[in-house]
Amino acid sequence: MNRLNSSSSLLALLGLALAVVIAGCGSSGSSSSSGGGSEGGESSGEAPKAALLLNTYTDFTQAGREGVEKVITAAGGSVTPSNAEFEPQKQLAQCQDAITSQRYNVIILGPADSPSSVPCAVQAGEAGLPVIAFENPVGPSRSKVPPQVPQVQGSVVIAPMVDAETTFELVQEACKGLPKCVWIDEIGSRSSSLDETKIKYFEEQLKSNPKIELAQLIEGNYLPSETVQKLPNALAANPNVNVVSFESDTNAVAAVPLLKSAGLEGKAKLIGDGGSVAGAAAIKAGTLFGSVASFPKSMGEKAAEMAVQALAKEKISPAGVDMFSLGEPIKLTKANIGEYTPQFGAKE
Repeated sequence: MNRLNSSSSLLALLGLALAVVIAGCGSSGSSSSSGGGSEGGESSGEAPKAALLLNTYTDFTQAGREGVEKVITAAGGSVTPSNAEFEPQKQLAQCQDAITSQRYNVIILGPADSPSSVPCAVQAGEAGLPVIAFENPVGPSRSKVPPQVPQVQGSVVIAPMVDAETTFELVQEACKGLPKCVWIDEIGSRSSSLDETKIKYFEEQLKSNPKIELAQLIEGNYLPSETVQKLPNALAANPNVNVVSFESDTNAVAAVPLLKSAGLEGKAKLIGDGGSVAGAAAIKAGTLFGSVASFPKSMGEKAAEMAVQALAKEKISPAGVDMFSLGEPIKLTKANIGEYTPQFGAKE
């Protein structure tokens, strides 16, 4: 270098150095990028602005929303929720509003119905918005966990078959030793992907379990008020009922006074779903026979993590996550309830 002593050589050297600096500032490999997964560096620093399209508002979906907000706000972003009230067309309109408003850069979609949610994902994809499936799958299959359509980058959902199988195992245990077991089942909504899968599974299992009779199916829409309204008639029509299962622990706990009024306290076993705070307490007290665990807050966190990765154009692996893989135990009874930590709901 000491031989470059002419002015022209010095100017050439300075020009070369300046070019290197400029090239370094524009490099996608700059150490200032915290994500490191975005080609070109355009979206790795983009704050997530998430449209959270929920199928309904319950204490369960509220916990999921809290999980989403925890991760998104930590990434410097924001979350705007909406409630479809289990109406696919209403949810599609909410999705289209989110897309056309141009206020969001990612959609976290909790389908009111899995097949009916595909147009939302397709339209979001066409607009350049990543889509993460949350709670229920997006696609023709209501039970497939991995993404089913190319516009869905990640999927963290409740595997319906796990819920159905665990619920039926609890029913079988509650019926054990009875020559004939009469069962009343309360579902959430016939339009729900989860409930449709459960009904079909129960019908199939009853063919090989002739001692169990599903005497009545009622629709509670995840509302304790509907349980209080509809269950008394079902109990009156089936006074010899042995097991009553519910769409949620909240509804199961709400049914306790109804069984007392019907003279069935201690005669009919109650099975909840969700593993809420109140449900876990009722299992410990012996008020509920059992419940199926759930991990809505963890599910929301995982969905939000996928959303952040999608915005950073990072590979999401695994792209499909079953909610039941996020915690344990799954089948809750008095024998193991002490090992379980509820993620939603308040004590009654």
